[in-house]
Amino acid sequence: MKKNYLLWIIIYLWSVMHLFVMQNYLVLNNADDFAYLQMASHLADFDIAWFGSWWFWFLYSLPIALFKLVFQDNFISAFLINIILFAITALLLFKLSRKILSKNFSLIAIIFLYLSPFLLNFNIHVLSENIYIPLFLWLLINLEKLYSNFNYKNIILISFNLTLLYLTRAEAFIYIWSVWLYLLAIFFHHKNINFTNIFKKWLVLVAGFFVFISPYIFYLYSFTWEIWLTNKWASNFRQAQMRWIEKQDDIWFERAVWELTEDNHHLIAGFAWGLDYDKPNIKWWVLSSIINNPGETIIRQFTNQKKVLLEAIPRITIWEGLNRFLDEKSSLYKFRYLVLFLSWVVLLVFAYWLILLFINRKYSVFYPYFLTFLTAFIFFTIFFVILRYFVIFLPLFYTIFLYGLENIIKKFRNIYSKIVSAILIWFLLLISAYWCLAYNNNLTKLNDKYLLKKQAWLYLKDKYKNSENNEELKIMERFPIVTYYSWTLKRILTPYSDNFDNILEYARYNNIDYLIVDTMDFLSYRPQFKDLLDTKNKINWLKVESIFKDSEWAKVIIYKFDFQ
Repeated sequence: MKKNYLLWIIIYLWSVMHLFVMQNYLVLNNADDFAYLQMASHLADFDIAWFGSWWFWFLYSLPIALFKLVFQDNFISAFLINIILFAITALLLFKLSRKILSKNFSLIAIIFLYLSPFLLNFNIHVLSENIYIPLFLWLLINLEKLYSNFNYKNIILISFNLTLLYLTRAEAFIYIWSVWLYLLAIFFHHKNINFTNIFKKWLVLVAGFFVFISPYIFYLYSFTWEIWLTNKWASNFRQAQMRWIEKQDDIWFERAVWELTEDNHHLIAGFAWGLDYDKPNIKWWVLSSIINNPGETIIRQFTNQKKVLLEAIPRITIWEGLNRFLDEKSSLYKFRYLVLFLSWVVLLVFAYWLILLFINRKYSVFYPYFLTFLTAFIFFTIFFVILRYFVIFLPLFYTIFLYGLENIIKKFRNIYSKIVSAILIWFLLLISAYWCLAYNNNLTKLNDKYLLKKQAWLYLKDKYKNSENNEELKIMERFPIVTYYSWTLKRILTPYSDNFDNILEYARYNNIDYLIVDTMDFLSYRPQFKDLLDTKNKINWLKVESIFKDSEWAKVIIYKFDFQ
């Protein structure tokens, strides 16, 4: 790795490019960003009570908190961490791809990684994919190591790897089953390893995982009084029941969370930090729902699997980048079917080749790729399809694609195959480069409308600058931007409900001071309360505090609750 000077030059140059794009990301505009930055702020203050929650795990926030101790700024700390993590991702992908690709094609894989239309979007946001993807690549490297060195040391290392993945995102425990399938594949190909040895090491791996995560599980138990790997089960399954046919949207998530609460006073811990923990309603328990509705579950899973193969894979490879900047009337928009076709050709050829190898009892380094994807494919389609679930496989898709091209060149060994491959690679690189520039230009426009919320924060900051109790203020909004820029850092979202009386009851019970209403989020996610955007409407217990707008479309209203 030390002698690969070109690799280090590529990583350095593209890190500078990402830093250039990040400078335009001036305002918080993603809800999950708030959760991780909120956690990092408290961890930087050595507040151990904020080591994650049932919804957001802490590992990604921890390095941001450490950087914050030096740079004193959440955003700068997060961006620097993202750049470092992306560089680590590039190094791990290079190491992994060198097992099957030449050095030059491995370098091309790194360029694809840095120009990825989809990955850049995560890299400039404070999202857990930034650490989850390199940890996942490290898992694949450790699995490969296990094949040649089938010992307990590597088994414990994989257990620790899975623990880090779990502490980043709770659903990572599903890859325990990927490892089990991989152990069976090793047994099938290794003449010197018997099934008893496989099973013993599997038990050690599972035991090691639970030993490693046990302190965190007991930490969560201390305030929830429940011992479980995650509390996302009920929420995700309820969302699946509501939106497996409908268009995917965050509003279903918020509606599901509201239904899961036992009353109108609380949201489940982790979704709204700072309020008491509320146990989910037992009627949405996952296993009972599957048993009671097996037919619906099966149909939904097959429908979701079709979405993964026909929509998710082509979108995360390249089409998502183009789709954001092409109108449906554009002539280029028709090429989405070509992208779908090419994606399918690559996957079908790969699957056919892998099956032949397995039948002939020949080992392939692609087995970990395939088995981890298969596990995610089966597990997540029980619920619903979100592109984020499969983005961790994107670097591997590039590797598979380049593996196919390199083998075509080796097989035909003529100038025509080299020319076609070069044209295809440059075509994809140029499209990706164009998207990166377009994304950079559109990022500033996206920030402009959220600057109004920053103005609302400045208003509240000035009003309470001399108040002794300003940290006790509770600000409720659909998207916690004003909250982030305030001093409180309590994530209190406007609950989903069809009845505004529920919102008032929720606010009164939890002593909430302000309600932030805006055109950016309320029109899409709280359309049932759009009347709040018209300040001429008089509503009991609500008083207009201030209005901010730069056009008739972009507007932010600060309402003060008055329950006197």
